[in-house]
Amino acid sequence: MWERYPRAEVPKFFGFELKGFEAQEGIVTRPGLVLLFVTLDKTGKPEEHRYEDAFLSPTEFRWQSQNRTARDSKVGRMLQNHRADGTHVHLFVRPTAKVGGKVQAFIYSGELEFDRWEGDRPITVWWSSTWLSTLPSE
Repeated sequence: MWERYPRAEVPKFFGFELKGFEAQEGIVTRPGLVLLFVTLDKTGKPEEHRYEDAFLSPTEFRWQSQNRTARDSKVGRMLQNHRADGTHVHLFVRPTAKVGGKVQAFIYSGELEFDRWEGDRPITVWWSSTWLSTLPSE
C-alpha cells in the first residue's frame, strides 16, 4: 500500500490487462473485482466531470460515480452488494493527473468497504476502511 503505480501496470497485479476505453475509465470491473482510479484535483475538467471525490477522514473516502450511473444499474448494484457477492473494491488515487506535463502514477490506497450512498446519476458513495488511518506522513 501507498506505493505509486502507472495505471497500465495496475491490472497486471490482478491478472489482466486494460482493453480499449478501460485505459481511461475511472472504474474497471472484472468478476469479483472493482478497481477505482481517482484523480482528486478536477481543475480544468468540465463542470459535469468534476466529481466530488475526497478523503473525508482517516477512515472514510467519498467517491462519486459518472453522471450516467444509476443505483439500479449493474455497476450500482455491484458496488452496494460487493461484500455479499464476494467482490473486492480497490482504490487507486493521485492528487493531479499531470505535473509539469508528465502523467502521474496512482497511489494504491487499499481495499474499500461500502458504507452508504445517496443520489442517482451520479451516485455518491461513502467508503470506509481502517487502512486509511495508516496513511504515511510526507
